[in-house]
Amino acid sequence: MVGASRGGAAWGVCRLSARRLPIMVRWSLAAEASAVDRGEPRCAVAAWIGRTRPALLPHDPVPERLCAVRARADLVDEILLRLRDAARRQHLNQSIWSIGCGLDARWQRLAWPLAPVVTRWVELDEPHVIAAKDALLSGSPFAREWAEIEDIAMIPQGWDVLPEPDDVQPVVLLLGLLHRVPAQGLRTLLARIRRTAPRAVVVLDLTGVQGRARAGWSARRLAQLGWQVLEDDELAPRDILYDRFGDEVCAGMVPVRLLVLRAC
Repeated sequence: MVGASRGGAAWGVCRLSARRLPIMVRWSLAAEASAVDRGEPRCAVAAWIGRTRPALLPHDPVPERLCAVRARADLVDEILLRLRDAARRQHLNQSIWSIGCGLDARWQRLAWPLAPVVTRWVELDEPHVIAAKDALLSGSPFAREWAEIEDIAMIPQGWDVLPEPDDVQPVVLLLGLLHRVPAQGLRTLLARIRRTAPRAVVVLDLTGVQGRARAGWSARRLAQLGWQVLEDDELAPRDILYDRFGDEVCAGMVPVRLLVLRAC
């Protein structure tokens, strides 16, 4: 394990509690822990955390939020696979920087399909979140895989997305951050990434952004910030579906939107 959290594992075991985790981190954990594919957990790491530390799951998860988080996870996976294929065609390797990673375990779930191209995976979050994640996973069945991941605590001015060699394309994941920082803070983060890693491709999550707030993330506004929109993937909001007896068939969903950006 590489990063500022190595010395914090014991602290994380003692202090890990739901109150210290951002609510979006807990929603994401609940969505991944409950998702199944052909009868098997979609994310083995999330399922294990949910089973062994159920207190970390939200007590009253909002169904339309959980549905959106699951849909977002599928879209992000598809985007990463497309970016992998594009990098392979250009004879490039990739590094993945997951900022605000929470308890996400995409590093384990996509390890095999991304392995031919992704040579480095970096997880970044607030110090107490990284310490908690390290404490959980260092003693888990996934400890060996987790040991290959770099983790960095995001102390002020103590981290950056670093430039890579010419044959390595940085891919930066910004998922769920608008539920944790104000919009201007996210724009400041984009400016920082553009300055320190101008060759990076950014996957920006705008799930739940509706109404007038959408204008702040238009292609024109992003171009003013120095970013070109390569992809704009969106799933429309959905109302709860009921059968003819009035029983709920499918939960509603808030709108899901992901942008793929490149500095221009």
